[in-house]
Amino acid sequence: MKQYGRLYFAFLRLGAFTFGGGLAMLPLLQHEAVERYGWATEEELIDMYAVAQCAPGIIAVNTAVYVGSHVAGVPGSLAAVLGQITSPICLITCIAFAFQHLTEQPLFQHALAGIRAMVCVLLCNTAWRMGQKSLVDIPTVMLCAAGVVLSLLLHVPLIAVMLGAGLLGLLLKGGKPS
Repeated sequence: MKQYGRLYFAFLRLGAFTFGGGLAMLPLLQHEAVERYGWATEEELIDMYAVAQCAPGIIAVNTAVYVGSHVAGVPGSLAAVLGQITSPICLITCIAFAFQHLTEQPLFQHALAGIRAMVCVLLCNTAWRMGQKSLVDIPTVMLCAAGVVLSLLLHVPLIAVMLGAGLLGLLLKGGKPS
């Protein structure tokens, strides 16, 4: 029972302090799941996040399902998902009532601009940390570079890039474990 409470409150914090979508949650998720509770290694967390991002649905909820399941099975998934959605539901409900009046306020607009800027910092930090763990050899660096070119310059849909990278990874490793 204690583990379910930890999952709930860890994801409650993630839901409360994640601004900017699923990618923005990675630094906080890494702190909670890897450093604070030791539920997964950084490599396992990156793999969980990659699978959660490929699955249909909201990335934050998908990640909660995966991490919760990894830690405590189906009940762990439920605890993590409930934690993940509690804060946003409460916050969005409150904001919905006040938002019409706030959108025109300069202070509110400046606060949102500051939050967006910090989300960019969080994403860059996360990309750097994930890159250090994921880009371990020449083939993975080349796959990453190809993914950047395909998605940013040639506008290939991200799902196609990710599926292609997964298939190429299988072909390059020849089905051999690393």
